[in-house]
Amino acid sequence: MWQETKHGLYKQFVFTDFHHAWSFMEKVSVVVNDLDHHPRWQNEWNVVEFWLSTHEPMQSITEKDWELSKKIDVIAGNDAETAPAAYDDKITTQITEVQLYTDGGSRGNPGPSASGFVLLDMEGKVVHEHGIFLGITTNNQAEYQALKIGLEAALQKFQARNVYVYMDSMLVVNQMKRIIQSQKSRLMAYPRRYSAASPEV
Repeated sequence: MWQETKHGLYKQFVFTDFHHAWSFMEKVSVVVNDLDHHPRWQNEWNVVEFWLSTHEPMQSITEKDWELSKKIDVIAGNDAETAPAAYDDKITTQITEVQLYTDGGSRGNPGPSASGFVLLDMEGKVVHEHGIFLGITTNNQAEYQALKIGLEAALQKFQARNVYVYMDSMLVVNQMKRIIQSQKSRLMAYPRRYSAASPEV
């Protein structure tokens, strides 16, 4: 049964193995594209979880969300087992520290660019991930955007007080540590309360 949570309609599907879970996700992706829906979902081996929200004010659940939920149930059929436990909608408020891995790049520098990040809890479990297409920018701008959207997500979704940042841009890391200063304001500035940890390549 789908649960109405503050993050949208939630349901967990458990399959016998990753192969069945992957096949299920491929079929769902077709339906998602047909409905022009943008759900949040995550997969960990044989488990697939969904949060359906059409991004209405106050994360309200709409008929479009219910329509997609029914289609997902049909796709799952009898292959998925009943979720072993109810979703705890307060889980996001319990995370106070996160690890943030970011990256950004430009094909052409400047050229078509994208940024992305992954947030993990302190035990290494992925709690949120996101990527965006930026249009035409430089590599450095894409790296900064990745850091920006990652920090914003850590604050907005988890109210994290400590963020451990890992990235491979020495320019961004050194500027965040105030080792160097950029003369180009378009690279953008960031709140002082966040600092970058030593980069991991």
